[in-house]
Amino acid sequence: MLMMRPTTGISESNQRDQWRTTDMIVHHEGAVQMAEKILTLPNIRPEIQDFAQKIVRVQGEEIVTMRTRLDDNVVIEKGIDMNDHGH
Repeated sequence: MLMMRPTTGISESNQRDQWRTTDMIVHHEGAVQMAEKILTLPNIRPEIQDFAQKIVRVQGEEIVTMRTRLDDNVVIEKGIDMNDHGH
């Protein structure tokens, strides 16, 4: 399954940015869900637990930022590059 929808047929950059941002939110939500599942398992090594907690925290913050940008139309108005998400 593709992480992001193909946007080759979209001529309007605003719509393309909205799709990419929305798809990135879904991608981050999947990572958070996996990390949360790991944290429910017994006998997790401390470094794995720390890593999973960091994923939940950092990607959760990024989800909030991306949703805010979509809600405030920052993606559209400022042309923010949502491909630069720090990974």
